[in-house]
Amino acid sequence: MRHLKERLARAGRLVEIEREVSSKYEAAEICAEVEREGKAVFFHAVDGSHRVLMNALCGREVVAELFNVKPQELTPFLASLLRRFSASCSVEDAVKIVEHSPTKEVVASDLGALPILTHFKGDGGAYITAGVLVAEHEGIVNASFHRMMLLDSNRLAVRVVPSRHLFRMHRDAIEHGSELKVGVVIGASPFFLLSAATRVPLGFEFALASALQGKPLEVFKLKNGIAVPHAEFAIEGVLTAERAREGPFKDITGHYDKVREEPVLEVTRIYHRKEPIYHAILPASIEHKTLMGLPYEPLNI
Repeated sequence: MRHLKERLARAGRLVEIEREVSSKYEAAEICAEVEREGKAVFFHAVDGSHRVLMNALCGREVVAELFNVKPQELTPFLASLLRRFSASCSVEDAVKIVEHSPTKEVVASDLGALPILTHFKGDGGAYITAGVLVAEHEGIVNASFHRMMLLDSNRLAVRVVPSRHLFRMHRDAIEHGSELKVGVVIGASPFFLLSAATRVPLGFEFALASALQGKPLEVFKLKNGIAVPHAEFAIEGVLTAERAREGPFKDITGHYDKVREEPVLEVTRIYHRKEPIYHAILPASIEHKTLMGLPYEPLNI
């Protein structure tokens, strides 16, 4: 994520806000204004001293540059890469487990370490929007995006869509009398973000991230045993049988999703880099649509 931020700055695609900004509405409002210029925004002082990056993947041009192709070549390039990936992928060869990670430079005890934003006045609360949840059940690892509403200093309500991989893993764990151990990474590599946003067979997100970046994906283990890639933040916890009200939330369509009872993530530990950069996705923004839409384009070729 830091390399992407530097790349955006060199290309003149980054607006920097040095004055103090509130995490409640103000950061989102500024991001919406900057987004119209097709740029990312970096806040130096959210709620005091928190550093926040928004609209990082601000369009297909930025993604194309990650792969050193022209924007019009991006979809055919990804289609070709995905065909090669499906024919030759190996989860074992795609991952390199390491002991040390810059993510572990600081250990915190609660969610107060994160500048979790409240985006719109109709929202049910403050939301983590760029978190990729990594879960392991019966030896299978899944990585996927999920919005997470802040409940208190150690709990999040996680939107889990029925029939998706995480839903099935969580249900199976609860039915067998256990909770689902998880890790949530924020501010990971853009290649990992793209892989987590892509529909692949269960257990293949790490392998796809390796294919996208052209080298094995380095991961390290949290104390609960879940292996996650390097990132600015890593949240360790369990997805429990407890449920809490989640929503309203402005979804990708720009309309509010309804309130539901969703699983509660109990946070046990938080890791982060020194002077971390918190990544937040403005709901219904260009970045939101890029991550959720671009991975589907190669399927039509």
